Amino acid sequence: MNESKAYMRIAERSIKSAETLCDVIQESSAFCSYHAFESLGGALCRHLGFHYPKGHIKKLNQFVARASAVDNRFQKSVSL
Repeated sequence: MNESKAYMRIAERSIKSAETLCDVIQESSAFCSYHAFESLGGALCRHLGFHYPKGHIKKLNQFVARASAVDNRFQKSVSL
């Protein structure tokens, strides 16, 4: 399995976990949601052939920068 698909699977599992936890432990649900978001960034960056760095700020900056490859609306949504 390539890295892009691995990141997508992590994101999907994290979203399911967030949904399960949302009525029980909100903090854990929020953590899983954020983890899914970061993983989506990894999937996009690796799909486009770019390195996905370590560190939250670097990951978010790379995700925002590469989101423009999809379109401007997506980039704006990611940056928000």
